[in-house]
Amino acid sequence: MTAWDLKAPAKGCAKCGRPFPGGATIVSGLRLVPEGCIREDFCEPCFTEGEGHATRWHTRIPMPPPKKPRLDPNAVHEFFRNLEGDGDREQAFRYVLALYLVRKRILRLEGARRRILSLSEAKGEGRYRIPEVELTAERVSEIFDWLQQVLIAPAASA
Repeated sequence: MTAWDLKAPAKGCAKCGRPFPGGATIVSGLRLVPEGCIREDFCEPCFTEGEGHATRWHTRIPMPPPKKPRLDPNAVHEFFRNLEGDGDREQAFRYVLALYLVRKRILRLEGARRRILSLSEAKGEGRYRIPEVELTAERVSEIFDWLQQVLIAPAASA
């Protein structure tokens, strides 16, 4: 038995050149040549029988993975500035948001003493002292669910 090295479906039709959208049904054919076989992919209207294909089959182009929602760093910064309350939940949210804003270079870490982060805004507008928070996996999951509700969901519906 001969091993066939078939390539993945092409990005577009071999005849008309149109790109295949995700979820589209296409027709693939194998053309036998002296070097082996060549796979050709066609949109359904472009495929015609008798063009020298030894075999053909229908296949579906996979849907692209959904795009992950992105946080707008400026919106997170504004939310961070306005987040009030001294409860455990609020402190955990401020801590995670502060780390995110440091990573995005909106806040600058000035130092950390006695488990308190000293932060300043990169543009020099404000200073913050954020207590470090012990984060369990459950707590991190809770924070991300809450952030998604507060920051991502309103942006998606706008």
